Amino acid sequence: MSSKLLVDDVVEKTSGHGVQISGHVIQVVALQTSDADVSLTGNESWNDTGLEISITPTSTSNKILVQFHPQFLINNNAIGVGFKLVRGSTNVSYAANYYEHYFRPDAGSTRQFRGRGMVQAYETAPSTDQITYTLYAQKNGSTDGEVKLNNGGVTYATAMEIGG
Repeated sequence: MSSKLLVDDVVEKTSGHGVQISGHVIQVVALQTSDADVSLTGNESWNDTGLEISITPTSTSNKILVQFHPQFLINNNAIGVGFKLVRGSTNVSYAANYYEHYFRPDAGSTRQFRGRGMVQAYETAPSTDQITYTLYAQKNGSTDGEVKLNNGGVTYATAMEIGG
C-alpha cells in the first residue's frame, strides 16, 4: 500500500519561522549597472569602486554567497587588476595581490586588454541586519597606466541567502 501527500501551500504558524531547507536558496538580490565608470590611476592601493550590493539574512545559521562580475579595461602601462569584496572593513574574499587579471603591453603604451572579472565570497551570515558588500579594485603598473571599470560595459552582482 502506498500513500501520497499533496500540499498546495505551507503557511507559517508565526512570522519568520518559514520552511528552510538546508542548501536551498532563500532569497536572491541582483544588481546590473553600467552607470558607475571607475578609473584607477596613480598609486597601486585598494580602491573602493562604489559598487555594492546589500542583503538582509533571515537567520545567522544561513550562508551568504556574493558574486561580482566587473567589466574592466586595462589601458596604457597598467599591467594588471585585482578585485576583492569587503563587508564593513573585513575582506571576505581571497585577494592576496592584484594579479588576478594580467597582461603585459610589450610594444607601446596604447595596448588594451578588456575582460570581465569574477570575485566571490561565501560566509555564514554574521547577523540578521542588512549586510553590504563592496567591490574593491587595485591596479598594477606604472603611474601613467589606467584601469577602468564598466567603461561602456556592464558589471553584474548577485547576493544569495542559502539555507544552513
